[in-house]
Amino acid sequence: ALVAYWQGKGATPGGLGVTEFAPGYPVAAAFLRFLGLPTVWALGLLTMVGAGVVLAMFMALLRINMPGARLQSRAMYTVLGLALAPTFVKSALVSMSDAMALALLIGSLFFSVRSIERLKPFDAVVAVLLAVAAVATRYALAPLLAPMMLALLLLWLREKRYGHLAVGVGVAMLAAIPLILYTNTAVHGPLQHSLVGHWSVLNFFKRTFHDVNGSTTYLLPNFIYVFYPLFHPAFCIMLPGLVLLFKRTDVALSSRRVLSICLVFYLFFLGGFTHQNLRYLMPAYVVLLVLLFPAWDRFFAYGSYFFKKLTNGLLLSALVLQTAGIVWTLRPVVQRHNLERETADVLKQHLKPGDVFYGFDLDVAMLTYLPEVQHRNLWMEAYPSFEHGAWVLFNEPRLKDQWKGKNPMVNWQALEATGRLKVVREVADGWTLYRLE
Repeated sequence: ALVAYWQGKGATPGGLGVTEFAPGYPVAAAFLRFLGLPTVWALGLLTMVGAGVVLAMFMALLRINMPGARLQSRAMYTVLGLALAPTFVKSALVSMSDAMALALLIGSLFFSVRSIERLKPFDAVVAVLLAVAAVATRYALAPLLAPMMLALLLLWLREKRYGHLAVGVGVAMLAAIPLILYTNTAVHGPLQHSLVGHWSVLNFFKRTFHDVNGSTTYLLPNFIYVFYPLFHPAFCIMLPGLVLLFKRTDVALSSRRVLSICLVFYLFFLGGFTHQNLRYLMPAYVVLLVLLFPAWDRFFAYGSYFFKKLTNGLLLSALVLQTAGIVWTLRPVVQRHNLERETADVLKQHLKPGDVFYGFDLDVAMLTYLPEVQHRNLWMEAYPSFEHGAWVLFNEPRLKDQWKGKNPMVNWQALEATGRLKVVREVADGWTLYRLE
């Protein structure tokens, strides 16, 4: 839609999708596609480059946060703690906004920390620019970055750098212009997000929620979910041990205290959501890794010197467990990918360019596999009517309970009520392709 808009062939995107999903990632992908890069390559490039930037900036952030640590210690911590964290590996392989948002976040934190510790005003301006880009890519990063931006503001005022303050505000406003151009509702998008609308302190003690995402029940309540980065196997198996080695002096630096406030504020924000997702915890996990690095460095330095065999054994065990966690985490991703490919192959046998296609869930992947088709998402809105000859992909047994009374089931019931639905083919895993006669 964005490429068509830039080419003068369509209107500015809008609606529920703009409110629910931050525009940064699709805008970046659309720009690469506008330059001639195929959609699949554009999405993959943003993800892979983002993951690489995350690792590089994380190493840099560790160095600026603890200059005395050896390169070997920082490198091993980055590999075990971040590069082999199952959730991070997943974000580096799946074409979603996670890696790009995380890269912008860590970049902003790096320049913020360096500005605070070394009083470099230009770093603060870069930090503000990256912070705006990060929020534009993932709305939920706003509460994590807000304390850091406030700390920079207070630093500028204390140092009487009013010129740099004006530049920082100007940069933030200029960086927000693409959001305004993207859609006239994007400025209000974060505040109109369904998760914000349902936010409540009472959600800390709940595990069953009813919102725009339907009805969902999770294993544990939110007040335990927000601590997953400490002990969940999808992150890092050695973190509980590092917590035991943590000292109060590890947050003695001003920048570390601000990072601690960012972490607490963000987890408090997540605890009030009506949705649990390990992806949302990745930013908190990265900040937690930075705060626990001094504990790791003590373990690595003393262990390598006094208990070398024991330390190597523990590191090897952590490596094996992290690898097993990656396999466990990626298994459903691979299954999902195979389902999407199989479904796309079936649809290509029946749909022609220009055909109208109604779908939900799997339709997101079909946007990439069948870009020439006119896609209609059954979640975006309740349609008053449906085109003759349109195609429908749906899985009623899987979706009927979670989405009862919501747009996907409302539209499905309306489709059934037309009496014109004809089963064309059973696809896989309960998904069925229909056509409106």
